[in-house]
Amino acid sequence: VREQKLFSLQLIRTGKESFSTSRNKRVPRIYAGYSATGALHFSTITSQDGKRVYLLPHNGITQIQQRRVPVGRGPKSPYWQFEVANVEGADFLLEHLQVYPEHSSRRVI
Repeated sequence: VREQKLFSLQLIRTGKESFSTSRNKRVPRIYAGYSATGALHFSTITSQDGKRVYLLPHNGITQIQQRRVPVGRGPKSPYWQFEVANVEGADFLLEHLQVYPEHSSRRVI
């Protein structure tokens, strides 16, 4: 008999993304497609402003849904990473991220 081990992810982090330009950019609109059994923390991590955490409260839906992350205008930076983490051990499945950067004409902060 072969045992299967199940692993519970606590977080998912993307690689650094420049969106094909070295110019500064803001990311005011992010949509996450996911399913979860509880609340999630969504974080933006930038090379200029560090980490900012946003709460995606559980709305009672456990099927895959698309929700907007409440980022607002937020920080600006040439490089971005994104992270999704569970809150209090909630199970989640990240299906997709849609990120809409706004490019600046400046390269310097």
